[in-house]
Amino acid sequence: MNAVLTSWWWWWEIGAALVSIICTLLIIILLARIDGMALNKWLFPLQPNTLLAVLTTVTKTSLLVPVASCISQLKWQHYMQRPRPLNQFQLIDDASRGPWGSVIIICHFIGRVRSSVVLGLAIISILALGIDPSVQQIIRFESKEIKVANNSVLSSRTDAYFSRTFDVIPRRKRVEPASRCTWDDMSTLGICGRFRDITASVTQNCTIDNKNSIHNNNIPFHDDTQFLGGYTKNGTCDFWYPKSASISSGDTLHPYPPISLNYSDRFDETLDPFYVTIRTTTAGVLGISRADTSATIGTIWMVKIEDAVSDFDGTKFNPFQSYAIDFYWCNRTLHGVIASSQGISYDSISTEPWIIDVNNEGESVLTYDETHHILLFCGQGDGPKYNISKNAFTGMASMPDSLVIEPLTYTKYNSSNPATLIKESPPASDPSTHVSEFMRTNDMEKLTANLADAFTAYILEPGGDNINAAKVTGYMFTKETVMNVQWAWLTLLVFETLFICVLLIITIFLTGRQPLLKNSAVALLFHGLLGWDTKELNIPLPETLESLDELAQRMTVRLEEDQSGSLKFIRGHEDK
Repeated sequence: MNAVLTSWWWWWEIGAALVSIICTLLIIILLARIDGMALNKWLFPLQPNTLLAVLTTVTKTSLLVPVASCISQLKWQHYMQRPRPLNQFQLIDDASRGPWGSVIIICHFIGRVRSSVVLGLAIISILALGIDPSVQQIIRFESKEIKVANNSVLSSRTDAYFSRTFDVIPRRKRVEPASRCTWDDMSTLGICGRFRDITASVTQNCTIDNKNSIHNNNIPFHDDTQFLGGYTKNGTCDFWYPKSASISSGDTLHPYPPISLNYSDRFDETLDPFYVTIRTTTAGVLGISRADTSATIGTIWMVKIEDAVSDFDGTKFNPFQSYAIDFYWCNRTLHGVIASSQGISYDSISTEPWIIDVNNEGESVLTYDETHHILLFCGQGDGPKYNISKNAFTGMASMPDSLVIEPLTYTKYNSSNPATLIKESPPASDPSTHVSEFMRTNDMEKLTANLADAFTAYILEPGGDNINAAKVTGYMFTKETVMNVQWAWLTLLVFETLFICVLLIITIFLTGRQPLLKNSAVALLFHGLLGWDTKELNIPLPETLESLDELAQRMTVRLEEDQSGSLKFIRGHEDK
């Protein structure tokens, strides 16, 4: 028995099949390990695709070894069963050498199955061409948002405002290497803004004066129809803030001065053109209903006239617009806060006025700590309790005045010393640098919200003006390249590996009692043709593959023992 086993040269094929099985298992283990893994967590020198390519090459090479040997062995068994045309020997031998021969034998055998095992092996040889392309599709690299394990992203909130009492320039913010950051809902002391259209409540009183003027041909007029008898029409219109129902320029019920706009129908190009008029002023804590805003910082009041000439009907400006922007301390609760490369956004924000109007005695819950110079405010009911230093409270109350009086100030870096900042203000004579000009040319309702956000951000900046700005931990999400395994593309490799093992076992079983010749060319020299005379084997010169194949198609042989016991291809007749 040992002699028989040692004569079995199937050990190479069995070993190759085992290698292909082991490599396939290693591929499955590798893919299971990297499925869903971030690429930057792969620490080995060889990338997963490289390892997969190496294991696939070994698997494919190993499984083709038993394919070639089994087909070669089955061609001998093919002629031991019954007489066959001699050319089929060449067809089967070509199939053992690669996919093209396998395609040819399938085309010859598919209509009349001569050997189902040979056909199965030929199919494996052809399908092996698709192993490499399919394996390349297994690993898909996708960009995925992953939550960072440690909460390393910070925002800020505050429940107190204690000013540093000196000018603090906002610093450049560090850009974190995250694609998105989120925070839980948070409440903080802040500043809110409300935009109101009060045009219907504003009263306009105009005084018109017709003055004699010498007509100068060098001075163009806006509308010649308004130039009557050499007179130029001038006037002043006062706009009164809606304090009460009784309106008069001298009414003591109006402690706030009106907005006065002067009118002249003469348009002199040498003078500043009075084309668009907008003026803003502060009116303190005015016209704010306790139901709407109860913790007012101040109000910006403005009157807007689009065309100072055409909108004057001779007695008054018609139409005109008047708006009020109220700023007040509030409790801001932000929901779904998200920071990304596009900036900071939130799903929604809810606000509530924080304190009762401090001007209403008996209703205020404002207290003053003489020792620490702290204004202590408590929200209504069970709401949040916040503290504000006195200088911060009074300084913020003057904020509306600074908006409408001072020109815009900007900061730039010193070119000679990048570490220092230079504060520059444009000339006050340039009206385009004033906030009022910016309000005139932009959406004022949106501007109101933006200003409130900016003031709140100022008091929340860590290390900024507010000593008590506290950090709030959030969640960082970053974009990472993740490896996802498409398991369906592994089907072909697994099928090939298992199928060749099954066909190898079948081939060993079918050919177990016959000589193990496989692809031996020497065996053909020992087991020659028998039963033909010399003339029948003569081939016209020159000999070609076509002439040999044509002769072989007419020759029917069977591999069996002759009278001396030697295997020969003996002449026979094919069973129909």
